[in-house]
Amino acid sequence: MSLLTVALLTAGCGGGATPEDGADEQGDPETAEAEDVPLEQRDSIAQFDVPALDPTAVEPCELLPDEEARDLGALPDDGAGVSQTESSCFYSDPMTGTISVKVNEGMATDRTMAWLTLQSAFTDAEEVEEVTDYVDVSGYPAYTTDYGGACNLDLALSDDHGLFFQAQSDDPCYLAVRAGEVVVANTPEL
Repeated sequence: MSLLTVALLTAGCGGGATPEDGADEQGDPETAEAEDVPLEQRDSIAQFDVPALDPTAVEPCELLPDEEARDLGALPDDGAGVSQTESSCFYSDPMTGTISVKVNEGMATDRTMAWLTLQSAFTDAEEVEEVTDYVDVSGYPAYTTDYGGACNLDLALSDDHGLFFQAQSDDPCYLAVRAGEVVVANTPEL
């Protein structure tokens, strides 16, 4: 009998699960078990120690405010982010770099955004032409694809929401990940 089964049976009999039984501090054995799932096998944002975020709750250009884009070197002092579509925003400083942020919502599959992100991050490099690297962006699962002077970052914020960044600079993956951190901090919880 597994530790989780014992904890659930004990909880069902009025005993309550304890951290020693495999439950977290709030007594939820599912959360404790989810955190033990190997990174490559996770399939839900609930398996990360972060809240689900909703990037659709604000306009895309609000996710990366102009002042913070300037600090990253993606806008000149007098520049502003430009909405390209209702789900994306573009920032450009011809001297230092550019970045595009696109909000992705919903999937045409029954898989979650977290699952798709992790599958792409851990795909064997021999199976695809591009080499991807897993990155942790403020606790959220993401991966980068480095093309030399350009880099893409895919970032899962919930099971149904993600962000796609395209960056160009001297160190484009650094720029994309830093922009991802800013966007995570500016995105409301789901």
